Amino acid sequence: MKKSVSLSFGKRDLTKPNHWQRLFFNKFKITKPTVICLGGNTTKDESDANAICKMAENLIGLKQQIGDEMATYNDVDIIGVAYGHIEDAPKYSTTAVTMKEIGDLVDTLLLPLATNSRGKRLGLEKAKQNFGNVNFFLHCYGARILNEMNFDLIRKMSSILATGQIYVPPCSTLLSCHVYRQNTIL
Repeated sequence: MKKSVSLSFGKRDLTKPNHWQRLFFNKFKITKPTVICLGGNTTKDESDANAICKMAENLIGLKQQIGDEMATYNDVDIIGVAYGHIEDAPKYSTTAVTMKEIGDLVDTLLLPLATNSRGKRLGLEKAKQNFGNVNFFLHCYGARILNEMNFDLIRKMSSILATGQIYVPPCSTLLSCHVYRQNTIL
């Protein structure tokens, strides 16, 4: 089977067509409270990723009344990930995220929360504060993706630790208390 479309990500933006703004690896940085939405294994394109973001937005109440319309709070980013598409895949298993793509997500979304632009450690309190701004909204396959991201983050942080650059608390401590499943009442 051949992957015809690669992993991509973007965020909800009501000022853009289809309320979606595509983001690019190594150009986006989390700078404010962010909800990262990882959907099921049929989240193959930006439309699907936007749909899981809209579910998260509605579930966690990130809407405000502006005039006659409802809008998303500007102080929260809602990020969605589209996994890409596998040609000739079974109907309910159309995606397969590669380890390189997992690494790209970690390098873009999570690793900068614990390191500076030169790859050197941030202080433990600053790293904890940065990770505290990240929440996850998961559905089905998204839990597996987060698990793989966690393992990749641990590996990369351990590598930094081996060079004496950073003390790493267990990554599960940083990530686990910020995971929401779709069927959880907040």
